[in-house]
Amino acid sequence: MKGENEVCPAVVILSVPEYDQLQRQAAWNRFYELSRQAGLEAEEEGLTEEEVQAEIEVIKRQVYAERYGCG
Repeated sequence: MKGENEVCPAVVILSVPEYDQLQRQAAWNRFYELSRQAGLEAEEEGLTEEEVQAEIEVIKRQVYAERYGCG
């Protein structure tokens, strides 16, 4: 008999479009949660929308430079 916290392995068969849809939904959910958290943090810090946008631009340039080696 399995304990309460043990998980029984399972296999799920999905079509490629169904799998792709699940992946997109998971990515959207992660994006939404991160955006919500960032908004709450910005609000707690008293940042204006313009300040947040400026910070996002700086981060975008940094990520681009790291990924592509230029800015």
